Amino acid sequence: MRFTFGILILVLTGCSLQRQHNYPMPYLNSIEESKRFTDSLRSSGIDQIIVYHKKHGMSPRDYFIFWFDTDLHLRQINATGIFKLNSWEMIGFYRGDGLFNFFKDNQIRMSQDSIPEDTWSHYPYSDIEVILQDSVTSLHLPNGIQSSENSGPYQFARLIESTLFNIERKTIWVPAEKKMKYYPKNYDPNKLKWQEWRLEKISKGEIWDD
Repeated sequence: MRFTFGILILVLTGCSLQRQHNYPMPYLNSIEESKRFTDSLRSSGIDQIIVYHKKHGMSPRDYFIFWFDTDLHLRQINATGIFKLNSWEMIGFYRGDGLFNFFKDNQIRMSQDSIPEDTWSHYPYSDIEVILQDSVTSLHLPNGIQSSENSGPYQFARLIESTLFNIERKTIWVPAEKKMKYYPKNYDPNKLKWQEWRLEKISKGEIWDD
């Protein structure tokens, strides 16, 4: 019994180590993929869309695309794939049109508020694009949700972040239209040969360097 248990521990440990070295490959241009996805929604007649994306340092750029027909829907797009929520069962409260109503109620204020650029901030910048029928509004927050508290765009970004936070506490992201790809099993980002291999793949457009 003790011998069998020991073998089980070794197997589980081996699986855990294998997962740790299974690096997702950034094979998608997230900018183009998010535009393609948004355009497909519009061509299918969806006319209430929010595209929220943020960038922090060297981390991948994440796009979150919300759209509303009779319910709220959501996709996450980054360089490693397109993802949907596993289930809305525990987060049905957030499936309403609250995000869109907030924007509509504060649209004039958002277009008038200015947000100063803060070059010292280490917080990620955020961008929001709101599509309502044929109207498109773009908002840029140079310091993301740490921008001026008195601005309409800041409050809108905080509402979006709060919605994402509460949704992600109740469910998980799973692959959707574009699946994840992975580096080879023996890939080691610390080794020079793999760094050169990666740069060659980037030059050929097989790996996306955001």
